[in-house]
Amino acid sequence: MKCIFTISTTFALLMITLVPNLYSQTIEKKNYQTAFTKTAPEIDGLMNDPCWDKVEWEGGFIQSQPSENKPPTQQTSFKILYDDNNLYVFIRAFDTEPDKISRRISRRDTFDGDLVSINIDSYYDQQTAFSFTAMASGAKGDEAVTQDGNYDDSWNPVWYMKTSIDDKGWCAEMKIPFSQLRFGKKTDHIWGIQLMRHIFRLQESSIWQFIPKGSPGEVHLYGELHGISGIQPKKHIELLPYTLARTERFGKEAGNPFHRYKERLFCRTRRESSYHQRPHTRLYNQSRLRASGS
Repeated sequence: MKCIFTISTTFALLMITLVPNLYSQTIEKKNYQTAFTKTAPEIDGLMNDPCWDKVEWEGGFIQSQPSENKPPTQQTSFKILYDDNNLYVFIRAFDTEPDKISRRISRRDTFDGDLVSINIDSYYDQQTAFSFTAMASGAKGDEAVTQDGNYDDSWNPVWYMKTSIDDKGWCAEMKIPFSQLRFGKKTDHIWGIQLMRHIFRLQESSIWQFIPKGSPGEVHLYGELHGISGIQPKKHIELLPYTLARTERFGKEAGNPFHRYKERLFCRTRRESSYHQRPHTRLYNQSRLRASGS
């Protein structure tokens, strides 16, 4: 019995070690080559800036649900640029029935209607990532993932996004400041990335880098973003202006003619700014596509 237990334990430990490697070996990792731009695109949801011509369109999305590893019913393509301070992402979600695109009005981090997302493992530790979601309605969502798959939608970075709809489908254009990402001090960077799309009316989700259901985690299986060079980590600064008002009322005071039935109003306004530098140990990241009903 002791011998059988030892063999079983050894086999189990061997499988735990090998299974992640088997997933990595059987699926080829995709990579996308980005480029530097001196002129930043206007974030308006329209592909009308010449700088976008510096990079190629990338597609090849595959269904993750409902028909895993099958071609999607609608195609999706994207482009990525960067400058000294920001990452720019343009996603074209083709749709042969644009009048059926779901534009449900929702709050931040509700993840409703048609949407697209990009997840970025900028530190390239293959365990954490930042997720940015654009909904066709113009609403946005952002989440953080740790430990290769734990999600946190309480993370609220500062970034910019616009969407547009035309006869070909809909588009999302994003500007993601490097100050909201975490990456090392090095000359050349390789980042993990994953792009996702959800079509609400079909309850269909598709992804750029195919990751089979049941995989042991996901961030370490992302595709790769190549071509970023010469950027520097940025400090995160938050300015928090506010107004403070106070009203005090004083009733009749016996024997005091100066305070009889008088009312005094205190109004004080103060603007302050607070400086916060997020410590590197407080790691935000996240990468999961979620939609209502999916």
